[in-house]
Amino acid sequence: MLVVFQSYKNCLMTENNKGSQPYSKAIANATLLESKNTQKVVSYLLREHVPEQRSWDYGINDLLCDYYVNLKHFITLLVEITSHGSFYDEDRDEEVYEVPMKYYLLIKTYTKMMSHCELELKYTHGISTMIH
Repeated sequence: MLVVFQSYKNCLMTENNKGSQPYSKAIANATLLESKNTQKVVSYLLREHVPEQRSWDYGINDLLCDYYVNLKHFITLLVEITSHGSFYDEDRDEEVYEVPMKYYLLIKTYTKMMSHCELELKYTHGISTMIH
């Protein structure tokens, strides 16, 4: 998931001052798929850790809940974006979605929050959401 977030963040670095941002169709579709897969993993981890008092004491479950909720909202937003038509952007030489600025800012926020959750899980609790 972190790789897709990084690709997405790189795609969004080219901000303009218009009321919308272009978003690569290929990256959007890959991000949506990866987000849904990560949501399944986080859901599984929650089912495994919820009964353990130690997981609550160490904050693992709080972090997993935050990650799950952020993923849910992120996926909903991506579904909304990808449900609209794309167009070919000659400057970028690819198919893109035109993302309204309010969605663009939300996606940036969710991306940062999920990246934080993922890194915190990995480096503080030794839990990876990647399927190995």
